[in-house]
Amino acid sequence: MELKVINKKISIMHKGYKREIPNDWKSYQIRDAIHFTGGSQPPLSTFVFEEKEGYVRLIQTRDYRTEKYKTYIKKEDARKTCTSDDIIIGRYGPPLFQIFRGLEGAYNVALLKAIPDEKQILKDYCFYYLSRPELQNYLEGLSQRSGGQTGVEMDMLYKYPLPLPPLPEQQKIAEILSTWDDAIRITKDSILETKKRNKGLAQQLLTGKKRLNGFSGKWQKRTLSNYIKPELRAVPKPDVNFLALGVRSHGKGIFHKIDFDPNDIAMDTLYVVHEDDLVVNITFAWEQAVAIARKEDVGGLVSHRFPTYVFKNNVADSSFFKHYILLPRFKYQLDLISPGGAGRNRVMSKTSFLKMEVSVPEYKEQVEISKILNEANVELKILEEKLETLLVQKKGLMQQLLTGEKRLTI
Repeated sequence: MELKVINKKISIMHKGYKREIPNDWKSYQIRDAIHFTGGSQPPLSTFVFEEKEGYVRLIQTRDYRTEKYKTYIKKEDARKTCTSDDIIIGRYGPPLFQIFRGLEGAYNVALLKAIPDEKQILKDYCFYYLSRPELQNYLEGLSQRSGGQTGVEMDMLYKYPLPLPPLPEQQKIAEILSTWDDAIRITKDSILETKKRNKGLAQQLLTGKKRLNGFSGKWQKRTLSNYIKPELRAVPKPDVNFLALGVRSHGKGIFHKIDFDPNDIAMDTLYVVHEDDLVVNITFAWEQAVAIARKEDVGGLVSHRFPTYVFKNNVADSSFFKHYILLPRFKYQLDLISPGGAGRNRVMSKTSFLKMEVSVPEYKEQVEISKILNEANVELKILEEKLETLLVQKKGLMQQLLTGEKRLTI
């Protein structure tokens, strides 16, 4: 479909919405074309947690994110119901005013149902208009200014502008945006499947359950000191702001603290990180706060709580260990050598770290395994970049099509 810019003559001025609309669009407020009705809350004593005859699902906000907590109530107790194509809204935050679709049943008091007057606004178009980030931000702003209230201010929602194109144009706009939604959904499903596949592949290759062609040598249990050695590159604390590094828990890598103020750290000596260093956060090692440094981390500084290790040449492949340190078994061992209570009281023993036993193949097999796992991660990254592109494109289309900035040739 062709998009084109047209002249605009009608100007709408409102907090959170200031723009002109095409002269063949109608200028309404939300109250003129959309009605909202809140859900109901049966007594907790009436809940059951298995599907059965004569019961319907009680939908709560969390049910749009997970299937783990399905709840059911008697049909006669279902006072407010919705179908899978109805527009359901989270009335409390954070985040405030989430827009949902896709479930059928009775909805509870934490949710609203949007009921459009379909002589003026089609249901699919209504779904996309209410999903606009600008509207959510507007309602969030009102909530923050009213003393931190987390509920939707219905009076202000009803007063919000609702510029409407002719119904045929609404239909075409909704069709285009639903095409992007389909692509986003398919890409998200592909990402989940790829992550699942990669996790299984890593588990097999990194534990020796699956061997590569040409390799049959027995994996040896050895201490970590056979593969790494400490290397601390001490430097005086800079007098000016510098790049400080930290290590996230749960194997999520190194993060940057750019322009870090030297006055915010008491130590007079810091340590330089090089590419392929193994960096450990000894305070949260038990939470798998370990990582391999990348090119972009080079030159960053860490304190003594982040010891660095280098891999021995032709014995250990840093790329292989980038995957190996994410294994549940490695996390379990880090937990064992981090005695004490929770949080900052659980400091990893650096001596015990080097004595940890690992079971890995010889160097050449390490290299080949890492190649396969790296290629699998490249595929995942491509899918994640595709998803980001689709989300940005959809956001741009919503901004252009739902405001009349660009028009469709009908």
